[in-house]
Amino acid sequence: MSRPHHWAIYPLFIAGMGLGGFFDGIVFHFALQWHNLVSNQMASDSAGQLETIMRIESTFHISMWAVTGIAIYLIWQAGRRGYLPRRPLVFSGLLILGWGAFNILDGVLFHLVFQLHNVREAGPIAFWNSLWILWGIVFVAIGWAMAFGQGRRLRADPIPSRPLSLNGR
Repeated sequence: MSRPHHWAIYPLFIAGMGLGGFFDGIVFHFALQWHNLVSNQMASDSAGQLETIMRIESTFHISMWAVTGIAIYLIWQAGRRGYLPRRPLVFSGLLILGWGAFNILDGVLFHLVFQLHNVREAGPIAFWNSLWILWGIVFVAIGWAMAFGQGRRLRADPIPSRPLSLNGR
């Protein structure tokens, strides 16, 4: 019997968004130091400004941690109820779909609309921002193809009433 698919889609999609946010923050904000959340709005040339920027960055990372934590809880609950897709392709496709959605949301809202920061604050800024959004679109397309491609339906296989044994009995 098929289970409601929304119990599988939402937690995995949300977890993908959280992972995308973590990747953005860890790689682009800290490791590469290409930008911070408000690099278009505030210079980082004084200790007071750096302190404010770090508080803003910390709020972002705590938010991504909370989103990911909530998603993990929802994934756990969906798994307990038998709602998670059993196919790794579908499972990981939904994560990638969420990650791509994060990139698109971040790129459109925070780079283009609110202009809080750019992917890279040097060089061809429009190129880097466009590449970021394109990366999101590619991830959404890949995630969608993995989760829903070739007529795949999001359904959870029924959980067996007794544990499966290695000998099949």
